[in-house]
Amino acid sequence: MIPRLRTSTRPGKQFVWLCLWNDVRRLPRVHRVIDAGCGPMLNRPMFDADEYVGIDPDERGLQQGLERFPDAVGVHSTIAEAPDIEGQVVVCTQVLASAPFDPGETIATVRALVRLTEPGGILLFNTSSRTSAYEESVHAILRESFESVRRVRYGAMYERHLPWWASLLIAVTMVALPALRGDGASYYACSGRLRLRD
Repeated sequence: MIPRLRTSTRPGKQFVWLCLWNDVRRLPRVHRVIDAGCGPMLNRPMFDADEYVGIDPDERGLQQGLERFPDAVGVHSTIAEAPDIEGQVVVCTQVLASAPFDPGETIATVRALVRLTEPGGILLFNTSSRTSAYEESVHAILRESFESVRRVRYGAMYERHLPWWASLLIAVTMVALPALRGDGASYYACSGRLRLRD
């Protein structure tokens, strides 16, 4: 299954969708995907999964997603307070970049994302310029928790609004020319979640 690519008027956001699409299209069918901070579950069509679990503190957005995707499971919770469930794939897009997110919660949120990822599993998420003060700590947590951690910086054009086609063109250019990406925001693709030590 080839997932549908989401579009945005912001080149940085479009870059995240392009990175996510590229990683998801390579995945085999999985048992459970957890979309942490799912809102109305707009990422659902991207995944070929037996079970899609959306976690979000916004009950209204979660309900909209469940109406649109009745086969999904909704969990009304913050990411940090999510119940003990695990997914083969955990995705968290634009949450740490959203205005309601408290950057002071960055480390707790990343630790919760790691906890939600089953051993051997994959974590895909992005940070923002608002959380950049925690970037090295985030990277350290991920290196301790996964066999492989890929970080792609993309902060140079994060805040600009353009027509969706221009954003897509810039995002593709950013993939081809890494020097254009800049600092301040990162997309992470982590695989091979390590088992916790006793």
